[in-house]
Amino acid sequence: MPTDPSSDISFSSALKAVEDLIAAAARVGVRPPQTRWHKYAKVLRGIVPTTPYDATVAEALWEATEAEEFFPFLQRLPDELLRAHARHLLSGQVRAHDDTDNKARNTQWEVAVGARLDSILPGAVSLGEPDVVVQDRGQHLHVACKRLSSANRLGDRLSDGATQLAASMGTAHANTLGLIAVDLSRVMPLNTAELEANHRSPVVEDVNAWEHSTIQVFDKQLREQSAGMDTHRFREHVGGVLLHSRTTVQIGAVSYVDRVARTAWRLPPTDPRRHHWEPVLERAFGGRH
Repeated sequence: MPTDPSSDISFSSALKAVEDLIAAAARVGVRPPQTRWHKYAKVLRGIVPTTPYDATVAEALWEATEAEEFFPFLQRLPDELLRAHARHLLSGQVRAHDDTDNKARNTQWEVAVGARLDSILPGAVSLGEPDVVVQDRGQHLHVACKRLSSANRLGDRLSDGATQLAASMGTAHANTLGLIAVDLSRVMPLNTAELEANHRSPVVEDVNAWEHSTIQVFDKQLREQSAGMDTHRFREHVGGVLLHSRTTVQIGAVSYVDRVARTAWRLPPTDPRRHHWEPVLERAFGGRH
């Protein structure tokens, strides 16, 4: 547990992001009396150096650090779009594994993907069908975003993403890349221990071990889904599948965010769409910070 929460980005700035999110939603008329974000804020305000780093603190910190990443992008959205996303963002249960409807966390991932791409290409990102659209120097990127709450649903979510891309892209053309971005943070093993689905404590002491185990799982998932990724919709519209996981890392007195992302490309390295977007994705979804 950090000895000085006030100086740690995982507490003071993450708490501010949660408070700013609640305030921004209220500004556009979304004012539910108590939400999961109100409860995360209460947990973070109550942290002192002797507070145990239990599942309640871990959940609040994981959600708050993601809000810290996406809020600067979210607050710049037009009011109507901000209102629509805030309604979903402020819904959902405090604990992800208690959610019966994944809309809140899915919307959160869509905004997070938009925010990370906007950090590389400011002003080039919009939220809309399929979920995120980016335009840069005549090239277009369509992203269908999926956040898994169950490890055995990856195939279903990939199929859903391919359907979204087919609808948004229409007839595929040379300057448009379709990408499915899947967040598996909630269903990943930490270190060498396999945690039960939908329930995890995002504290990692051995960062390298976490990264290694995450990449192993990504590769296994991609091998298992390879047959389903050879359907007509995939061949026509899906240029790549990005698998992503993030965690809150604690080493000694320092807490920060670590992430692993790997893109399974369905286009050769010489394809101009891949050539254009691959470095953007590598910069947007890089590792620890």
